[in-house]
Amino acid sequence: MWIQDFATSTIFLVVITSFFIAQFLKFITYSIKFKKLFWRGLFESGGLPSGHSAVVASLTTAIYLAQGFSPLFYMTFFVSCIVMYDAMGVRQETGRQGAFLNSLAKKHKVKLTRKFKEFVGHSPVEVFFGALIGFLVAMIYAL
Repeated sequence: MWIQDFATSTIFLVVITSFFIAQFLKFITYSIKFKKLFWRGLFESGGLPSGHSAVVASLTTAIYLAQGFSPLFYMTFFVSCIVMYDAMGVRQETGRQGAFLNSLAKKHKVKLTRKFKEFVGHSPVEVFFGALIGFLVAMIYAL
């Protein structure tokens, strides 16, 4: 069955494992930062480590290990670079704008139906550690 083949594919398992490890570590770092169990950290974007980076780095590494310098490797490599760059640039800027708008609304006593998200993007360190997690998970699976 194709569903069983998909779900038991090494590349699929590498990517899913990388994502869950990154999100669990994000839960830990948020819980330490806020000094309480921060369950939303399991599902939040932004923060340390980057789940996006863990996913794309693990995918790129697993494809390299399976196929070497193939056209698929090059495609995933460049898409990974774009995703990580975007996480540090556009998405991080979106978080800064959310924080600014929330503070502006508070200062002028504007009632918002919902606060703007402030933890959207990633710092270079968050992206680096997410990518490192993805790379290490793929290497461990390869062993």
